[in-house]
Amino acid sequence: MTQPKVAVIGSLNMDIVVEARQIPQIGETLLGDRVRFIPGGKGANQAVAAARLGASTSMIGAVGADNFGEDLLAALRKEGVDVSGVKRLADTATGVASIYVADGDNSILVVPGANDQVTPADIDQHLDKLKEADIVLLQLEIPVQTVFYAARIAKSLGKKVILNPAPARELPQEIYGYIDYITPNRTELVRYAGIGASMTDATDTTVATDATGTTVATDVTDMSSPSSALNKSNTAHTTHTNSDFIRMAMQRLKELGAAQVVTTLGAEGSAFLDEVGEVRTVAGHVVSVVDTTGAGDCFNAALAIALVQGQSLKEAIQYASQASALAVTKFGAQAGMPTADEVRQFAKTGSSRPTTTLGEQIRVKRIYEPPAPEDGYRILVDRLWPRGMAKADAAIDEWMKGIAPSPELRKEFAHRMERYADFSANYLRELSSRPECAVLADRIRDIARERPVTLLYAAKDPVYNHANVLRRWLIDE
Repeated sequence: MTQPKVAVIGSLNMDIVVEARQIPQIGETLLGDRVRFIPGGKGANQAVAAARLGASTSMIGAVGADNFGEDLLAALRKEGVDVSGVKRLADTATGVASIYVADGDNSILVVPGANDQVTPADIDQHLDKLKEADIVLLQLEIPVQTVFYAARIAKSLGKKVILNPAPARELPQEIYGYIDYITPNRTELVRYAGIGASMTDATDTTVATDATGTTVATDVTDMSSPSSALNKSNTAHTTHTNSDFIRMAMQRLKELGAAQVVTTLGAEGSAFLDEVGEVRTVAGHVVSVVDTTGAGDCFNAALAIALVQGQSLKEAIQYASQASALAVTKFGAQAGMPTADEVRQFAKTGSSRPTTTLGEQIRVKRIYEPPAPEDGYRILVDRLWPRGMAKADAAIDEWMKGIAPSPELRKEFAHRMERYADFSANYLRELSSRPECAVLADRIRDIARERPVTLLYAAKDPVYNHANVLRRWLIDE
């Protein structure tokens, strides 16, 4: 099958996630528990999803000439995304989303930064990427006039266009005529259709949930008909969805000019209009949810790829539903995007990603060639300090003073590396006797549950270096 070619025009953000016991009030200063720097932005998320699903993917957007910008570009390059269409702006900062999380609640403050500087001129400058693409993906985290221009140019080139109209913004009516597929969620559908109606007082649709409240997948079915495929071990309940309203709202968007409307309905799956204008749905899937961030972006990318590959709209939505179900089983919007093989396996077996062992999650990597420097004992847990080794030195030194084995043992390791076996035994003995190290172990295991952790080492021997010793101890304890 010919490799799909996808052009994504949209945003790149660095998500700064701060976890705390409570979110500070105005004028209040609190100590947080944890901070994470996570590549994001709806455009970049969709580009990563498309690339992992097997598409040749190019990205058009903007970042600042700062460390965040370089990190975002590096993350896309790592996934094989062509970033030559992403400009670097010396006088503008990279877009940032500050996310404060406490007790399951969050507050978010987005500073668009360079994303606001994506202009029609950027589309003209990279027309080659649109000409080469089979389909163009758009969202609304860049200026609306640029999205409008990109859609118009893409259609003039004979390309299919998908608009994921999020976040909800005012759109010129003319844009709908350039959209092949618009993919609002339920709230966005209400806004864009301009129809005020209750979503909770009409036809019943029966679904099922497991003990944790996870939606059980069902086949494509008419929205007005109760699903009959219930797992007896699950608890059935009834949700209310106004099928007439959804039909009316989606039909309204088609009247405005959109060729087709696909609406995501949360736990109820996705809805679309069939050939005779009836509402049809594809339900969700039973998965263990870790992080829902980026699920919608994965849905749009997967939908685009399936359509390019010639699948019917119903089949494409089914594929997108499978991919987005997998996306929520790992932490991080981009890190959680599935591969095409994973989606195929999920479609075949109905099971999500295989569970990896702790040993597989904790990896080891050499960062120095021998001979190791005096600070060869240094250990860095990947992403705890995303700004890199140079800026992490002071923090790592303080960290090691608190939890590493004794200075004497570190010195011995750095300068007498022939004593690998003795070092390993002594290292394990000290680790096992220090309560501070138990705290470290729990911390690393917690991180490993969310993503692979890389322990860096600077020793000659691949077996008895400190990172491998620590890795074995973490697994065995």
